[in-house]
Amino acid sequence: MSIVSFGDTALRFATQEGERFETAREVRLHVDGVSSNAAAIASRLGAEAVWLSKLADTPLGRRAVAELHEHGLETEVTWAAPEAGRHGLKFHESGTPPRESRLFQDRADTALATVSPGDFPVGRVQEADAVFTTGSMAALSENAAETAGALLRSAPGLRAMDLDFYPGIWSGQTAHDTLEDLFDPVELLFASEDGAQAVFDRTGSPRELVHTIASDYDFSHVVLTRNEYGVVGYHDGVLHEQDAFETEATDSAGQHAALVGAVLQQLTDGASTDTALSHGAAAAALARTMTGPLPHRTGRRRGTRPVGIEPVITVGVAGPYFKSVRCYHPDMGSTRVSVGLCIVMLAGVVAVLPAAVTAQQDPVVITATIVNQDGQSVGGGVDVTATWDGGSTNETTLSDGRVRFEAPAVRTFRYVSTTSSTSGTTPTTSATRPSSRSRCPFPSRAPRR
Repeated sequence: MSIVSFGDTALRFATQEGERFETAREVRLHVDGVSSNAAAIASRLGAEAVWLSKLADTPLGRRAVAELHEHGLETEVTWAAPEAGRHGLKFHESGTPPRESRLFQDRADTALATVSPGDFPVGRVQEADAVFTTGSMAALSENAAETAGALLRSAPGLRAMDLDFYPGIWSGQTAHDTLEDLFDPVELLFASEDGAQAVFDRTGSPRELVHTIASDYDFSHVVLTRNEYGVVGYHDGVLHEQDAFETEATDSAGQHAALVGAVLQQLTDGASTDTALSHGAAAAALARTMTGPLPHRTGRRRGTRPVGIEPVITVGVAGPYFKSVRCYHPDMGSTRVSVGLCIVMLAGVVAVLPAAVTAQQDPVVITATIVNQDGQSVGGGVDVTATWDGGSTNETTLSDGRVRFEAPAVRTFRYVSTTSSTSGTTPTTSATRPSSRSRCPFPSRAPRR
């Protein structure tokens, strides 16, 4: 299952809870774009996903791509000269009632506004099982809107779009008039409830809203996100509903992109609409427990980590080495019991997991990026051997230098070795430090209640 996503991504500056920009001394910085973040979530859940874009070759543009690479997402970026366009920014203030949260958009004149179809590898779009973009890309310029339409029409697989409507970018009427020309090739539309009401100028219950939108614009799928109230879907005349999973919310910034990414991953994997929506709702619930638009690897409390869609364990060795090893729960979000704590086992840290999860010993999927001493991908054709307590496996890297293999869920990861199939170099082996026992405790499937 392959997903190609294309569009813009901004850098989001966020104040600490209860602070305003005019008095704040510290801010948090995150990458924030539905096209990029949904692709990252899909990749972390097992899809072969790539994000395409055109960005300014500036520290801000490189910072955004570096964060996406930290999450294991493959990117193909056309780098524009700094004078050709800038990098978009968002500024978010989190308010506590009676003060409201505020989001300021600064995304005019970005490099993506100058994009043309020739800036993207159209062959990858035509080979993908699904392509995905967002309505906010069309808001940047006429060129961006035309490019989005051309890529969608060239895709033989599932064609999906997120409405991604923000009043700070354009009005609902302007968004509707622009996007109406792009809707024809779209089969699957994602939208927030508020965004759909503004752009389509419709009212009524969520069930009525998805049915009306699907009927008026001939979408085969419509997925309407309702934040903490769950998600409503429409597929070929049938309505589907999934309640939200109850969680203690920390930050809602990443829940929409998490749901979109999980639903895309499931649908391209052949799952039913009901299954895809349940996974999407679970991913959104987990994203609400973490800070930022794209959940980071670290948790809120020292030594512990709330459930991430893909916790990361870094193993540094000499010569060719693992830049990171990523373990994730392949069936994350299928049931409430999967909402637990995933902890990297460092000295003095105790894992806290539901008994139903820890009792399982099924395999998990490990994704690794092999890079050289300069931090560059070694590319494809490199044979990789991974060894742990009681077993080992052999795989070969893909063209982007990544490799995936299965390993037992609760085992200490010992070492990896690599041999280039083209140069015949001697394998390099390295053990993890004895004081750092890295474990991924998730089973491949949580038991159902």
